[in-house]
Amino acid sequence: MQTARFMKVKLLLNQHCQSLFFFCRSDVSLGLLAQRFLDLLQNTPDGALDLRDVTTSLNTRRRRVYDITNVLEGISLLERQSANKFKWIGKLPVSSFLGVFKIQKEVNNLKLVEDTLDSLIKSCAQQLFDLTDDLQNSAYPIISLNRLFQEQTVMVVKAPEETKLEVPPPKEDSIQVHLKADRGPIMVMTCGVGAGQQSSCFTALEESGIKLAPLPTGEGNSDMDV
Repeated sequence: MQTARFMKVKLLLNQHCQSLFFFCRSDVSLGLLAQRFLDLLQNTPDGALDLRDVTTSLNTRRRRVYDITNVLEGISLLERQSANKFKWIGKLPVSSFLGVFKIQKEVNNLKLVEDTLDSLIKSCAQQLFDLTDDLQNSAYPIISLNRLFQEQTVMVVKAPEETKLEVPPPKEDSIQVHLKADRGPIMVMTCGVGAGQQSSCFTALEESGIKLAPLPTGEGNSDMDV
């Protein structure tokens, strides 16, 4: 029984809201005015409004309000009781339509985000094509090590099996790396690739400017703090 009632309410909303949304899309400013009109209607105790009060509250011309009332009358949501007075006669409360307006606004915002993301994806796909498949670029599919690691420090670690590597949360001016091994010594080599260097070689960590400190260890352990 409740399911049948829900489907009936949903059908009524779909029927009336399609007319309202078409009306709002045709004139955005009038659509916003219609929502304000429904707000006023929702806050009346008897669901009735005087046209003169509406034009004053909305600070708009009477003809603009008539544009709204004519549409609502046409889809049997509003009834004219006198020359200036209208009453809500919809089978659903005004709040149902205001809620749908809100959902439609969210859908429009999501559609805008979706269109923006689609545009970015298309742009990235084109850039990727230009880099990989374009005939002018296909003859030069090479990137040098210097460009890849420009102004970075590369470290190579040679350690026995089951060596543990831990990286604590970085500080403002430094990054620490903890290495712990139980089965033998740890060897670390480093290579700093500068912006103007054409080639670099690996050197022992002790010969670089990187600080090295042993960690407290048990017998037979090889631990270091880089």
